[in-house]
Amino acid sequence: MSAKLILRHSLIPYATLGTFFIGFTVWGFFNSSRTGNWGAFQSGLLICGIYSLQVAMGFWYRISLQDGVISQRAFGMRNVSIPLAEITSVGKEVSDAATLAKMNRPFRRICINGGNESARKTIDVSLKHFWHKDIKSLMNAIHLARPELEIPKGWLT
Repeated sequence: MSAKLILRHSLIPYATLGTFFIGFTVWGFFNSSRTGNWGAFQSGLLICGIYSLQVAMGFWYRISLQDGVISQRAFGMRNVSIPLAEITSVGKEVSDAATLAKMNRPFRRICINGGNESARKTIDVSLKHFWHKDIKSLMNAIHLARPELEIPKGWLT
């Protein structure tokens, strides 16, 4: 398999909160220009700056399939690669309260497990951060290479 598939990011997780922060900053600008007190505008700029850093870190999260190997890259975490031949299971998961509190895994995800007895590996494909069409393409590629694996319902086309 020489084709390369890189899952594209969805802007939906960032758009709602980003729109609110930009709206607050615009309001802060107009209010501050009227009153002469620039605190609200400066606060809005600070919040937008911090949020922009968070979005940039989110875009570092990447899932790709190339040459029969699925790879995950995420900000602040080690890169994980699993050859299609080593995948042991594919399943859909939702975080419990403890996992959610750690904030190191997506809330709703498809988990691709693989590796061998001595080195288990997991790749988390966020159902919120990537286009569903691309996730389905990845699941189809896994199913094509490994038809014996059970793919989560609704993720094959």
